[in-house]
Amino acid sequence: LDPQAPSIIEDLARHPLLSRTFLAEAGFRTIISIPLTSKDTLLGIMLLMTHEQRTIHDDDLQMLVSIGNQIGMAVDNITLYQQEMRDRHRLEELNKLKDDFVAIVSHDLRSPLTAILSASEVLLSDDFMDRPLTSEQKELVSNIQFMGHQQLDLVSDLLDLAKIESGHLEITPSLVNICKVAQDCYSTLGVLADTKNITLNFITDTNLPKVKIDEPKIRQVVNNLISNAIKFTDPGGMVTLRIDMYDQSFIRISISDTGKGIEPGDLRLLFNKYQQVRERGTQGEKGTGLGLAICKNLVELHQGEIWVESRVGVGSTFMFTLPI
Repeated sequence: LDPQAPSIIEDLARHPLLSRTFLAEAGFRTIISIPLTSKDTLLGIMLLMTHEQRTIHDDDLQMLVSIGNQIGMAVDNITLYQQEMRDRHRLEELNKLKDDFVAIVSHDLRSPLTAILSASEVLLSDDFMDRPLTSEQKELVSNIQFMGHQQLDLVSDLLDLAKIESGHLEITPSLVNICKVAQDCYSTLGVLADTKNITLNFITDTNLPKVKIDEPKIRQVVNNLISNAIKFTDPGGMVTLRIDMYDQSFIRISISDTGKGIEPGDLRLLFNKYQQVRERGTQGEKGTGLGLAICKNLVELHQGEIWVESRVGVGSTFMFTLPI
């Protein structure tokens, strides 16, 4: 029997090689062998055997070949599906290991980083030092403090992302005046804008209704978006925080800047994890590549939506909505 092509033995008893096999002894007379193939790959053989000798016509053989092809495709699809399920299960296991690893490492890093930052605060304060540091020593300690804050921000982002991806991040909503939350963010980040000679504006509609949100998490979103806008705006530029109604059922918070803007092909990548379409700010500021991904998840946890509009050479506007 040729495994690569359909074969017919009409009288097994007269076959020179198979007449004395167990098939002949079992009384089989006619055997049809149909290869089961998919994409030119042999997956198996379908055997049809009868106890009576039969003549197989071409039409019958073609029908059996067609059935064999269908069975081959089905077997191939089942094999691919099973492999995909195994790969998916393995990927889920690896993803869980990654989340657990990130959470453990980040948690273990937070305590020593906090201690380093506290020690740097003490060193920079003349009130706690028997002998004040020299200007050169203060510069070194300030660099330590700056890098420590960057690493602590990264650790915090990693912990937030691990909680989000594991489904362990929950929101605790309460009725909040969103304008008051935005005003606090505006006041806090005004100092950062001043250091870069950037004008920070705050515009809001009057008589906006309160929204039911987890205040610390929405505050985190607003702070992140304003910080990004300041980071990617040149000195002398402008950043505007605006709050207004949107489609009668939502409040919209938008943060606009007069930065360089974002290339159209990069817009769809902005909210991906570890994705930075612009590596550094206008004064060399670095980011973690996690902030916008976290913002997206936090907004969606509140049943809102976040998006961006941008024109190269003009600036960008990041917007998100919160249901009333």
